[in-house]
Amino acid sequence: MLSNERIRRTQLIREAEGYLDLISSFQDQWPLNESLSRPLAERALESLSQIQNPQGFKPQVLFLKGEAHRILGHYAQAVNLLEQSLRIDPENLPTFRALAHCYRRLEQMESAIEVMRAAIAADAESAVSHYELARYLALLNDVRSASRHLAVAIDLDPHLREAAIADVDFNGVRDQAEFQAVLSIAV
Repeated sequence: MLSNERIRRTQLIREAEGYLDLISSFQDQWPLNESLSRPLAERALESLSQIQNPQGFKPQVLFLKGEAHRILGHYAQAVNLLEQSLRIDPENLPTFRALAHCYRRLEQMESAIEVMRAAIAADAESAVSHYELARYLALLNDVRSASRHLAVAIDLDPHLREAAIADVDFNGVRDQAEFQAVLSIAV
């Protein structure tokens, strides 16, 4: 019986992941409008609510619930779930990024920055974490720190230069010489 419960739990987790992947997979190029993303996020939560005993899957279940609530705009609920997930699995970089995003939406930029600094402490070689931190610092007009983290991000993943050129979060610092120097460094 235990194996049947484990199989069902795995199926429900994969189902929820599938709904969330449908929302986020092509978000950059073809974002779903709310009339499509909302029902998918709600379906993910329905699937996850059927898991009675997450056992070894608890951080993953909490992360997925947090992601669904984040997509639904329930940022305070998402923060609670994502923080619980990080307490169990303190090195999960997607959880850090989702949590920082929620703090940003709650207009708690200092908390978002703190979370991304913790993500970098967990994995200093994560280009995306440095990039995200640079974005949040740029939104607070901290040109020096934003430029430094963007430089590290681009050093780790040169493709992020093109993303930074187009990213509106850098608009407030884009014309600053220090920021321009980071974008102009040849790779």
